[in-house]
Amino acid sequence: MALATHSFTLILANDVPITDDVAEKLYDVCDDTLLGMCNGAAYVDIDREADSFRDAALSAITEVESVGLRVERVEPGDFVTAAEIARRSGRSRESIRQLIGAERGPGSFPPPVSSVTTRSPLWRWSDVAAWLAQQKMLPAEEVDRALFTASVNASLDWRRVAQTPVAEDISCLLLHSIGQRESPVVAVVQATFVNLTDISESSWYRETLTPPPAQRFRGTPQTALAGASEASARFVLK
Repeated sequence: MALATHSFTLILANDVPITDDVAEKLYDVCDDTLLGMCNGAAYVDIDREADSFRDAALSAITEVESVGLRVERVEPGDFVTAAEIARRSGRSRESIRQLIGAERGPGSFPPPVSSVTTRSPLWRWSDVAAWLAQQKMLPAEEVDRALFTASVNASLDWRRVAQTPVAEDISCLLLHSIGQRESPVVAVVQATFVNLTDISESSWYRETLTPPPAQRFRGTPQTALAGASEASARFVLK
């Protein structure tokens, strides 16, 4: 069976200059990418054949970061305007306006999560996609993609903001654990997300990762993800 082609964009951090040498290295490892700049931000457009969007996105992040670049976000992202909701769902703007205002449909449309007092509030696409799928207005696979993208971006955001060895460890493990509903890694991070000290001193972190992944898996993202696979498989909540 032919593999599906998944199209998406990786937004890059601005701490690595995009030189001809960097671009050449990128194209050597990723022959399905197009490197570009827009509004001062570097990005990589990708059209990748893979079994799933999850496989396509994680492999692309690994390959892009293997040449020294750093991925900050996967696009299309999770925050959307009403107009973007209409575009992604294939419905008219008026139809979406009526669904939001409970003028049609069952009501209970997800509320916006940002800029709620402005003329252009933002919704979380993963919330909206799930609601639309419940009303048979969107395929279920679009919900899976939306939830996966939101999870990846949350992990990448955390890596960017909480730049500590422990944060690198958990970010790496989160990226591998996304999609595993019973992942103890996700459960622990959700429970202790705001306190990195608690994470680093917890028994599962100290006893199952000796030395921790920051030391064991430092290097290319490919080796980091491989190490995360081994480590997350051995995690047991104490």
